[in-house]
Amino acid sequence: MSSSQFNAGFSSIVSAVSAALLGSFEHLTDAQQQRVSKVADRIAADAALITKITAQKDEADAGLQSQVQPGRKVAFLFGRGDSAVELQGTVFARKEAISGQKGSFTQVKIEVGEGFDTEFKTVHPNAVVRFLDVFSAEEVAVIDELLPQPAATDLLVAGA
Repeated sequence: MSSSQFNAGFSSIVSAVSAALLGSFEHLTDAQQQRVSKVADRIAADAALITKITAQKDEADAGLQSQVQPGRKVAFLFGRGDSAVELQGTVFARKEAISGQKGSFTQVKIEVGEGFDTEFKTVHPNAVVRFLDVFSAEEVAVIDELLPQPAATDLLVAGA
């Protein structure tokens, strides 16, 4: 199906749903109103799903996905649906999908918390919503090599 065919079909569906929802419901019985309410709730949930799907980045778009590498500090969504929470952590490891293996997909393991409370969360790279570090660990190492190191100075402490 071409993009223009999809858009035309989708537009006709939107028009039909809008017309149905904008109708008058005063003549309906209580049972009918409950059914219409349930259908409207499902439509709202599907609309939210459509918004989520269209907002997701395409796997072919290597943009952020390829930049989710060990050492990067990231914010990511963990959980499903309404219970998903945004967490922050450091990418610990990355496992690439195995070509030709059914059910194989790219995964990243992210370290969350500090010390004894450290946990590891495994998610798809699409779960990353933003990077918290400006540069990757490799980029920082290169920058450190290029910048002149400041001379060591003794600090005087007042009253010492």
